[in-house]
Amino acid sequence: MKKKIIMLVVAVFVLVALILAYYSVKLGRADETETKETLLELTADKIQAISWTPKDGETLSFHRVDGQWSYDGDRELELDQTAMNTVCSGLTGVTVYQKLEDVTDLAQYGLDEPEYVLEVTDTEGNTTEVALGDENDAVSSLYVYKDGDTKTVYSVMATLKTAIAKELEELKAKEE
Repeated sequence: MKKKIIMLVVAVFVLVALILAYYSVKLGRADETETKETLLELTADKIQAISWTPKDGETLSFHRVDGQWSYDGDRELELDQTAMNTVCSGLTGVTVYQKLEDVTDLAQYGLDEPEYVLEVTDTEGNTTEVALGDENDAVSSLYVYKDGDTKTVYSVMATLKTAIAKELEELKAKEE
């Protein structure tokens, strides 16, 4: 009789453990399907124009005409189309790690004098402006605000800065 009770207790324990395991896996999958917010809600092929201005530099501005990128400062300058498409890809899918609201001190995030100001125009003519501030090396993120909303600061993937930290020389077509 004692042996049957022990077996019953063990069976109940195993059943409870299996039920808990099932629900933890199910909840884990629900978290995985949860979509993360991205900074720019567009795909690379929907970008029509890009420009960026470094804090102490000159603006680089580009437009896509008939599927080909051109430099606004010299339409005859031949650009490396792959390099330009790589820049576009670097602007999309930038995950927002954290959204800080009611910010009063932009200097705390390096946004009082942004390191870069990025402007992206999509094929519908909608323009988004993003100011890039300090990097947080501990978590490989970058502080930004967009569309002049200085009260809301986002911590985003630092790859955004890498995508636009380019000189015109790097984007020119290579001579063969």
